[in-house]
Amino acid sequence: MDTIMSYLETMFAKLPKTPEVEQIKQELSMNMEEKYHELINLGKTENEAIGTVISEFGNIDELMEELGYAVEEEAERALSDQEVNDFLAENKHFGKMIGIGVSLILLAASIFMLINGVVSVMEIENRLLNIAGLIPLLLMVAVAVAIFIVADHRMEPFKAMLHNYQITPNQRYRLEQEANEFRSDQLKAVVIGVVLCIVAPLVLIIISVVDGAYASIGVSILLGLIAIAIFLFIYYGEQDSAYKKLLQEQNYQKPNADEEDKVVGAVAAFVWPLAVAIFLITGFIFNQWHINWLIFPITGLLFGGFAAVRSIMSED
Repeated sequence: MDTIMSYLETMFAKLPKTPEVEQIKQELSMNMEEKYHELINLGKTENEAIGTVISEFGNIDELMEELGYAVEEEAERALSDQEVNDFLAENKHFGKMIGIGVSLILLAASIFMLINGVVSVMEIENRLLNIAGLIPLLLMVAVAVAIFIVADHRMEPFKAMLHNYQITPNQRYRLEQEANEFRSDQLKAVVIGVVLCIVAPLVLIIISVVDGAYASIGVSILLGLIAIAIFLFIYYGEQDSAYKKLLQEQNYQKPNADEEDKVVGAVAAFVWPLAVAIFLITGFIFNQWHINWLIFPITGLLFGGFAAVRSIMSED
């Protein structure tokens, strides 16, 4: 019930505190409370009752018009050429920083696997060497997180700028021309990235077949190639999203959290079964049980990084 009252207070906050408005507010409060208890008595859950009451409350704008108050709409602000140029430049830098950050996490895992692979091949029993890969792993992840924070902070001023804005016809024409020229370069980058993603597991398979003892080194190479591909995807993808934001080709002013969840869920549905498959293959075929358990913490680290980056990028 407190949720309903808070909603009511918010809706009436934009109206003047006149006796007429206060009377209507009190009547609505009583009606909403009565409806809420009625739904609860019918067996509805608290959340269902609250949702129904709020949905039946009506449009506050219609109420304002009925009371004779003008509904003020926030005017769209025209962006200057300098603001457009600054946003494109900063967004390009943002994409580079995020791409480097994600690639650092992948390279950290790559170095970790490389060191462990060399130690395993050389049959070194020194405990310090066995955990030596953790040092660059943790340091590089820390640097990557710092890069994410700085990149997001630098984009903060543009979030307000891109709220309820418009561009001039000349700006639109210029941006459309630049976007068309850019997307040919983006296509090349995507093709290279996809090829790297296809070649990467092939390298691992070939190395593992030749000598299973070098499987960890193969995983290191795989992660290195994937790091390059991911950088290309993010760097060029973020520049493409900048043009779409300015041209309003997609509804960027109202981020869709459900869509973000669908993307993360789709990636998870592919990544985790793949991790299990690699774990079983390296275990039963190449007998790498002593080290292949690392697949799961590394996958968790990489997937967590992806989900975090996805969340940051969808906010901008």
